[in-house]
Amino acid sequence: MPADDAAKIYTFYSYKGGVGRSMAMANVAELLYRSGLRVLMIDFDLEAPGLEQYFYKNDDPELQKVLCKRGVIDLLFSYKSLRSLRDSSPLAATISAPPEDPGPPPEDDEQSPPAKFPYPVEPLSSFVTKVYPAHPNMPGELSIITAGRRAKEERRLESREKQTKDEFALYADRVRSFAWDDFYLNLDGERFFDWFHQEAVKDIDIVLIDSRTGVAEMSGVCTYQLADVVVMFLAPNNQNVDGIKRIADSLTSPDLISQGRKGRKLSLIFVPSRVDLTAEKHKLDDLSARFRQVADKFISPDLNFEINSFVDLRIPYIPYYSFVEEVAVRDAKSPVAIELTKVYKKICRSFAQLDPKVSAKIRPESEPVDDLNLAEQQNRIADQVYEQLTPDKQQVARMLFTRLVRLAQIDAGEVKDSPKNVKLDDLNYQQRGVAQKFSAQGLLVIGEDGTEHKTVGLAAESLIDNWILFTSWINEDREFLIWRQNIQSASLNWEKNGRPDSELLADSRIPEARKWLDLRPDELSGNEAKYLYASFAIGGQKLKLRRLQVAGVILGIIITSFVIYYAYQQNRQLNILEARARQLFSNSQTLVVYQPELSLLLAIEAGRLASASVEARQALKTMLMQTSAQTVIHVGAPVYSARYSHDGKRFVTGSGGGISVAQIWEPGGNNSWQNLTTLRGHLGDVRRAAFSPDDRFIATASYDATAIIWNVAKGEMLGGPTDPRPGSFTDIDWSPKGILVATSAQDNKVYVWDALSQKLFQTLNLFTDNVNCVAFSPDGRFLAAGSRDSQVRVWNTKTWTEATILLKGPLKGHADEVLSVSFSPDSRFLITAGRDFTARIWDTYRWQTVKVLMGHTNAITRASFSPDGKFVVTASDDASAMVWETATGNRVAVLRGLPGSINDASFSPDGKMVLLAGSDGTARLWDLHPQVNPNLSMPELLALACARATRNMTVEEWRLYMGSEPYHATCPDILQPMPTPSASQATQPFAVPAK
Repeated sequence: MPADDAAKIYTFYSYKGGVGRSMAMANVAELLYRSGLRVLMIDFDLEAPGLEQYFYKNDDPELQKVLCKRGVIDLLFSYKSLRSLRDSSPLAATISAPPEDPGPPPEDDEQSPPAKFPYPVEPLSSFVTKVYPAHPNMPGELSIITAGRRAKEERRLESREKQTKDEFALYADRVRSFAWDDFYLNLDGERFFDWFHQEAVKDIDIVLIDSRTGVAEMSGVCTYQLADVVVMFLAPNNQNVDGIKRIADSLTSPDLISQGRKGRKLSLIFVPSRVDLTAEKHKLDDLSARFRQVADKFISPDLNFEINSFVDLRIPYIPYYSFVEEVAVRDAKSPVAIELTKVYKKICRSFAQLDPKVSAKIRPESEPVDDLNLAEQQNRIADQVYEQLTPDKQQVARMLFTRLVRLAQIDAGEVKDSPKNVKLDDLNYQQRGVAQKFSAQGLLVIGEDGTEHKTVGLAAESLIDNWILFTSWINEDREFLIWRQNIQSASLNWEKNGRPDSELLADSRIPEARKWLDLRPDELSGNEAKYLYASFAIGGQKLKLRRLQVAGVILGIIITSFVIYYAYQQNRQLNILEARARQLFSNSQTLVVYQPELSLLLAIEAGRLASASVEARQALKTMLMQTSAQTVIHVGAPVYSARYSHDGKRFVTGSGGGISVAQIWEPGGNNSWQNLTTLRGHLGDVRRAAFSPDDRFIATASYDATAIIWNVAKGEMLGGPTDPRPGSFTDIDWSPKGILVATSAQDNKVYVWDALSQKLFQTLNLFTDNVNCVAFSPDGRFLAAGSRDSQVRVWNTKTWTEATILLKGPLKGHADEVLSVSFSPDSRFLITAGRDFTARIWDTYRWQTVKVLMGHTNAITRASFSPDGKFVVTASDDASAMVWETATGNRVAVLRGLPGSINDASFSPDGKMVLLAGSDGTARLWDLHPQVNPNLSMPELLALACARATRNMTVEEWRLYMGSEPYHATCPDILQPMPTPSASQATQPFAVPAK
């Protein structure tokens, strides 16, 4: 029997799959590790492996290394091979047979040690991979034994994909061919797993096993034989509840405990999972009663709960985590992740009630975060921010952080490094940008120093010790950093005392200063460099005075002194201008999203102030790239729809907010768009406006329960459906030939109309709730619609019967209402999007999901394909649009240009632009490939910026950002400053004619 202080094995088991068992185990393992425990995870789910996916991204090279490592199935085959070699050896006859079962242990208190396993077997440590190795600041350790090797090291002539495919096929063959009966009958399988248990708990604090589901050999090994505690997951349905009850009955059988487990105690913990907390109260009460009827009979008497086992440990159903392998406890910002973390912490605390090793590390909920947790958290967050930086910005981060620490002077008896603040103005443009990124994550603090200056400093002194990378930078550069620290102190005193020559470097220290200036010129501030150059100059003068004793030398010294003084004055003025320019660039960067025109004007003014600076040139070029990416069209009311004409020469918007019009826009001068025609006639919000295939007509759908067809050339209403509809129209689309128009409505129906006569052609009535969207396929074969009841239905336009015969009903997959449907240009795919924060790409041959696009943090209002079908753009209520690669589902761009919800997004016909419709009253055009010639000089960049500017600053804007400097036109060719509009002028509604 294992010793009382030995690590316990916790088996995570479920009777059915899909209950979130593996995700819960990964999150619990992460929390236990953060608490300072040495944790070993074992993936015994051989038929569905993949526990390691929670800890590595798909493109992480470390994942490939983990998949190359041998695991559980490889250990089993290794043992079989070694047994085969042993038994077939000529010496086999001379080797004694394994000892018989020694019988029950002696009755005295002292237990005999376990018998040594008599057969050859590889050490279990050969199959362990460190996920998070131990570190002095983080004694916890997280390791994994995977299900088995599913990839191999790359070879020169084989691609990684081929090798992974071949190795996975070999893995699958091993799992299918493994004979469990033979393993137990002829290869002492029971004793092997006794040995496995003894080895797994060595030098470890807790072992977590991800078990196979159902009633199978592997699940029996994991629960009956290996486990000290079985954590049983069950979803809220009868199959799960009944299945778990039967398994619990079996596990607690007295015969199993006394004979099969040789008296070893087995505890049970029951975890209800995928619980819909939004369900009606009586349903949750019924579910709780069913759960407790099963759990309370078997649950360990050592467990205590705040309320009861169901309420304390229930895991809520979060759709997002059904699609991704992510460790939720790493996300400290998402509300749903925070809720999941609370539950996983309660599961850890239930472990602590059963296990002294866990209890010693897991603190009660009321206790504050300990230093160990803080150290691990600070290290991880800092690493994450650092890893997101480009290599050159990572070097900038290193230079920034090493300025924020005062190194201990050992010679003076100091023993501990300490934080220090630096002025924001003393940092260059790149360092300020990096500082903002770390400040956003709470690692740095940017604040006032009591004067007019802003400072940057560490958010907590503990970061010096806790961020391992930071500590390594300090140790590696300590000699240089202490020298620079002394130079910085000397330069500050020199400036403070009026720059006397007596405080410059002594001649003996000049060589060392020249060495560091040559080796690390970029890591000295302007004041430090001035101090050194002044020291070099004075030192050179002293040398000349000793060598030259003629009167001409005196004149030379005077001239040199004048030059130095003049240089000081020039540098001082230059520093003031550069500091002002940096401030303007910072303001420009802040405004680029919401006020791109003003952002560009501020960047121009900053570029002129620091025109000689390479840094300023790069900053202006960056701003040009960002501001050229978007063109803002002020519509004046919330825009629900924005769509290009098929020839790309115009686009049409549909608005609400009291205006309720459609507007046609065409290019104006100077990179702007002008309103060509306003289509008035609706009395409610215009939810969709779309050009006909030949661009001669526009169809609009409105919440006033009408749809209208307009003549584009004349801007006149041709008519609309004549029959009154009981519900508002939500969407409208043309058939490929322009013969039919389909509308979706809030009366649970889809209506198909004859576009010429506006007569009703078909009524499609299969939904149980509001229909939100509708779309024809480009080949004309299908019509798709999505509704509030989370369903997508597709009709065959020849028979007007459902096309999804294979599924015998609607397309199901969204967890909330569907807001958008759209086909790819070749009709090969359908994309749907909805309020569950996801978009789904469906194969129209098999009507199955092929990609799920996740990344938005709010409802996806629209999803559309690019003209070549290679990309998808999604719009969301989270104030962003995202561009995705269709084939891979990878996100390739995030467009953040509107301060509120984005209601529509579509590509231009050439695929180079994305058109967005915003609730802030604007439509915006995003250039996906903005270009700025990298070889342009500063005057050329300034000229280009002015050519793109659409206005000058208003007087109010000038006073706000330029202070007391006299007003002038930033771009003189734009003659007048743009007046500041009043609020009433900005939102003046159009008149709606009476019918």
